[in-house]
Amino acid sequence: MYYLFLDTTSKLKIGLLSKELKWIELLNIEEKKPSEVIHGHLFHLLKKNNLDLKQCLKIITCAGPGSYTGMRLSEGIVQVLELAGLETCTFFHFNMPRHQGLQKFIWIATAFKGEFFFHVADGDTHTQFLVSKDELNKTIEKFQDYPKFTLSQDMHLSECLPTNELIVDNPEIYLSNILKINERMPAFYYRSIEDEFKIR
Repeated sequence: MYYLFLDTTSKLKIGLLSKELKWIELLNIEEKKPSEVIHGHLFHLLKKNNLDLKQCLKIITCAGPGSYTGMRLSEGIVQVLELAGLETCTFFHFNMPRHQGLQKFIWIATAFKGEFFFHVADGDTHTQFLVSKDELNKTIEKFQDYPKFTLSQDMHLSECLPTNELIVDNPEIYLSNILKINERMPAFYYRSIEDEFKIR
């Protein structure tokens, strides 16, 4: 019995976890077109570890935020596996600090198109917005006393802790909380579909 982990928010991560939520194997795939390789990697990962989908306890997948293409990739895979009878629970990267017990923090990610996505949590208040690259440092300065998180080290924001590393380094803590919450949420994009495909 195992859990299948899938995250397409930043490059591509496919992992297998034991029932105790310890990594059996985790792939970090740097392909420029993950849609062309995800099925093969998943097939070979299961075959290599002598596992099949019938043994999967649940799919744990990141529902975002991410690019339209990246999020549609994971959502499509998950929908196919759900049709095969597998159960799924999802999470958002910007909620990871809450699993540490934090109520006040900011989470930042590259939203492409020269913009950055901010999620600001302060108790029960949550705000989300996009800022331009020129406004990035000025916006971060507004939240000097907030613990700061980002999606991955690729952003090179030295004062921000990458949430994808929190999950990789401590799956027993973070993924166990996600399984307890057991939500199935739709894909979360950096901007609305109308804005994503707006002709400028």
